[in-house]
Parts: sequence; structure tokens; C-alpha cells
Amino acid sequence: MENNSKMSIVKTPYKIIDASNSNASKIIPIIGMCMGLLVYFSSFMTVFVLITGSIFVRTILLILLIYQFLFAKRSEKYRQFLKFFRPWEIFKSYKLLIEEELKPDHSLFSFHPHGIMGFGPSMCGAFNDILYNCVFCGSRALLNLPISGIFARWMGVCGVNNKNFKALMKVGKNIIFVPGGFEEATLTDYRKDRVFINSRKGFIKYALEYGYKLYPCYTFNENKIYFTVNILENFRLFLNKFKLPGTIFYSKYLVFPETNVNLLTVIGKPLVLPKIHKPSVEDIDKYHQIYLDELLALYNRYKYLCGASEQLEIL
Repeated sequence: MENNSKMSIVKTPYKIIDASNSNASKIIPIIGMCMGLLVYFSSFMTVFVLITGSIFVRTILLILLIYQFLFAKRSEKYRQFLKFFRPWEIFKSYKLLIEEELKPDHSLFSFHPHGIMGFGPSMCGAFNDILYNCVFCGSRALLNLPISGIFARWMGVCGVNNKNFKALMKVGKNIIFVPGGFEEATLTDYRKDRVFINSRKGFIKYALEYGYKLYPCYTFNENKIYFTVNILENFRLFLNKFKLPGTIFYSKYLVFPETNVNLLTVIGKPLVLPKIHKPSVEDIDKYHQIYLDELLALYNRYKYLCGASEQLEIL
């Protein structure tokens, strides 16, 4: 780790993985990124085809939708296929820093910020087996989007809801999720760093109930992958109440990400929470505040490495 007079004193991390490959051809990573973007944009193409396509095409789409909701599930072949294309190499650099050795079970990895697409939590599993084998809990809206939901299910995305969290935690599964959700995506601003977490306390409750280790995680410069239009913020947050995305974004490549970005994903040291069968409101508030303090400390330890904002805005 380079010394920086502005930087807080940081102990040597457990592991730093530099996945940058500036000398390699970008063709394969570009294909990989395009395949990843299908998760988000294939639903729009589906609606267009439904409107303009023939009866035969509509029948094929109907069969695909039946497959999506009844049969599609996590596919290791598809996940390895995406990994082969190394989509992270489109960026100027991508590094994964792990502050402490990860544990094989009862771990909850809480990622910030969501950004527009959530590249940080999506890419980090390519470089660590424990992160790769986590269950990724994401928006149910994504799982239900036509055709997009197939790719999301193949990637192993599971709905982020109380029932799934409890079922996974009962058996000690490691979980990756983004607590800021749609709201944090809506609040993404390429000019400053923001997280939406003050009102998100459910994950603290479940972590206490099941005695989980809680890892604060942050991907620096996730907010700079796209330019954002930050008007009508309250209206766009209102749309989120109906599970509708409220982001307005673009890049010089339209929906393809900006490539001249240095990304650093940091997996912080875990908070080892006590196991409390029925945590009180006071318990939840106490450990939520501890989590916020640790998240802020994590941000401050590395912000000068990446040209991040002087202050992290916590909403």
C-alpha cells in the first residue's frame, strides 16, 4: 500500500488482488460486459419484441417467461462463462482489498454504494472463493423483469426479503447484498459519495438473531461509472416505493460504462455480533450505529487512494 500523508494509518491488509490488465485486448472484456448488461436491459428489448414481433416470436417469449418463473435457477456454467470474459478489465483498473481473512459461513457482506449497476458486489466474487459461493440477495423486481430475470437467476440472484434472509441464515449461508437498494441507486451522484442506510436496519436485526459476522464493504468510484442527472430527486425516490427504478444516467458510450475509472472494492474487518434471539429496538439501534461508524471508518481509511469525496454523505 502506498504511503500517503493524508491517509489514516492502516495495518497491512490480509490480501490485495489487482485484477487490472491494461496490456490485454479489450475485445473479450467488452463482450463480457455486454453480456452482463443483458441482465438489466433485455427486458426493454422483450417489450419491444412483444409489441412488434410475430405470433411465433411472441410464443417463444411466452415459453421463455414460463421457464423464467418456474425453472430458471443458479447456473455454475453460466457464471463461469461470464467469469471467462473478464468484464472488469474494461475499466482502467480494478482492485479487491480484503482487510481480514474471510470466514466460510455465517457471514453477511453488506456492500455500498449501489451505484447504477452494482458492479462492485457483482465482480468481487471472481477473485475469492468465499465471495464467489455467497448467495447474492438482490431486488425481486430484477428477478421478475421479463427475460432479464432469467439471466439474474442464472447468476444466482435471490430475492432480498425477510423469508429468504431467514431461510439462508438458518443454515449459515454466506450472503452478499446491497442494503441501500433502489434508493441508493436513485441517489447516485458522480460528483460525490453517498449511501442510503440510516433507515435500513432489518439486516442488523437478522444478523443479531442468527449470530452473523457483518462485513462492511465499499467500492470506491462505483458512483463514477456513469454520469447522473440529479433532478427531481424526491419524485424519483417516490417511484422507488413501487419498486420502480429512479435513476437517470448516461455515459459517452450511452449505456455502456465509462472505462476510464479506477475501482477499488474493500471488504472491511467483520463486526462479530452477539446472538440475540429477540433483539430489542435498542439492540438494533445500538449495533446499527456501530455498523455506521465502522462503514465511515472504512471509507476514511481508503478515500485518498481513489480520489473519493472528502466526506461520505450518509442518508
